[in-house]
Amino acid sequence: MAIEFEGENSYCGDIKCRVELDLRCSNDLTKNYFPTKWNLKFQGSHQGKFIDSVRTFISFDAGESWKMYDSQMEKLVFLNRGGLMVGTGSTTSRIWYSFDEGKSLYNAQIAADHFIDLISRESSNNHVVAGINYNKLQKIYSIFVFNFSNIISSLFLIKDRTCQTDDYETWYVSRTFGTCFQGQMISYLRKKPFAMCSDDRKIVLPSIKSCPCSLADFPWYDKINHSKPNYISENNVCVWDSLSNFTKPVKTCRDGGRPLNSLNGYVRVNH
Repeated sequence: MAIEFEGENSYCGDIKCRVELDLRCSNDLTKNYFPTKWNLKFQGSHQGKFIDSVRTFISFDAGESWKMYDSQMEKLVFLNRGGLMVGTGSTTSRIWYSFDEGKSLYNAQIAADHFIDLISRESSNNHVVAGINYNKLQKIYSIFVFNFSNIISSLFLIKDRTCQTDDYETWYVSRTFGTCFQGQMISYLRKKPFAMCSDDRKIVLPSIKSCPCSLADFPWYDKINHSKPNYISENNVCVWDSLSNFTKPVKTCRDGGRPLNSLNGYVRVNH
């Protein structure tokens, strides 16, 4: 996967940089690295012109773009369906959090020794995180509970409220050629980054619509010389080849309805 660095802090200079993401096997692999449909989080390293440093990588759009943070922030958890991000310091007892996909970061120093883990204890409108602290000298564990349910109103001087219709936006699952893949365009309603509200939905179902296919969507495309009889790829859409020796079939509907002549090639119609 190619990653293009933006900004002046990549330390790449005129040479190529490289990013390595750590993928550690565990029983909770999906939960650890893919906490929501659109949130991804990884520890890894950034190899630039002069340095090779440990970093934290986060995506808020299923890997289409990434944010790179220094190693001081780790053990990230996402609450409020990805609208709230909470992390700890790697060597300190500092808590980091953001309400707007990392655009604004806040932190607080906690009277603890070292947080070895953060665990989400979220339910409905209660955005709660439990921090497990460990005192290495005394060999004592302790638990800190952080409730972010009312901190939005405290920081931004607004009333606590549940998200309404205009607080959501449509997010499309990104594909190689836009948002269509094998005849389906999948989208979800997610909270807008700057909407200060609690997403109390118990389940988020996808919206699936039909769309024209691309030839490259299909595994056989690369195996049979990039071709399908009588079809060509035009603007990444499979269309009828007007120069072929075959006559374009006349589409009819048994029930007398209007055929979909405007959508040629692979078309998926929901019955």
